[in-house]
Amino acid sequence: MSLVLSAGAIATVNKYEAFFYLRGDVSVGINGILPGWSNCPGFCSASDATGFDVRLVNFLAEKYHFSPVFKPLTPDQRERALVDGEVDLVVANFSMDGISSVDPTKKRREVVNFAGPYFLDQSGVMYSEVKLNQYYKDDPTFAREHPNAFPSDRICLSKGTTAPDYMRGQGRVLDQSDCFDRFGKSDDPILGAITDETILRAYSKAKYPDMAAGPVFWEHQSSPIHDEKYGVGTRKDDSRLCHLLAQGIEEFLSDPDNAGPDRSRWQVAYDADLAASDENLPKHRPGGVDSSYCD
Repeated sequence: MSLVLSAGAIATVNKYEAFFYLRGDVSVGINGILPGWSNCPGFCSASDATGFDVRLVNFLAEKYHFSPVFKPLTPDQRERALVDGEVDLVVANFSMDGISSVDPTKKRREVVNFAGPYFLDQSGVMYSEVKLNQYYKDDPTFAREHPNAFPSDRICLSKGTTAPDYMRGQGRVLDQSDCFDRFGKSDDPILGAITDETILRAYSKAKYPDMAAGPVFWEHQSSPIHDEKYGVGTRKDDSRLCHLLAQGIEEFLSDPDNAGPDRSRWQVAYDADLAASDENLPKHRPGGVDSSYCD
């Protein structure tokens, strides 16, 4: 007697389904060069990586029993790495809103899914007062006509971030590492870098303690350039995975650990990695996740 299987009894395993995705080694894209967020030397081993984003990944790995394998990505590589399958997840200050770098006619959320938000921020500028004062001295007309302003050709924006979009063509778009390095050189004309404020504060404290970082405002307005919310990026082909991670992020935001009843894992990570460089900025901890970004 032979065994006959009906067509309806045969199922094809989608390797991107959540039950398959979160087992064994999981490739996670992180920034890798940002103090306070994700910083790792050499080959970026899981044991050497530090920062807020790394703590979130480790929490999710502990909850879902997988082993993270970190892959450093520049901001402009994040979306493409997900779409092409080079990484399984991206946890790298990845703003959930903005224009897609893979398809500029679409929004990011139309190309990839986001579990989150797990952090709220706003855009800011890191600038050298020494360089700015020298610029004012060299160009007194600009200083007189534009007090407390920055010349747009002396400000750099990180490629692949939301900054080039909302700056509407102002500023010079550079690779993030090049932008920050040029800003830090006393003889380079770049005198400021615009990106998310908590990134700037942590980076400037670690690398350029004599330089300032603060919120940027549009002329005659009293609101930041742009609000940001970070999510864990996943591919678009399995919303179930995104919802599963969103549940984990909800626990990260709210569940207490052994440090005390009012200290979530989020708060422990923030206090350990970011609080020392923060100066009374608006509240960064989201009230909960937005599951609409998973669909």
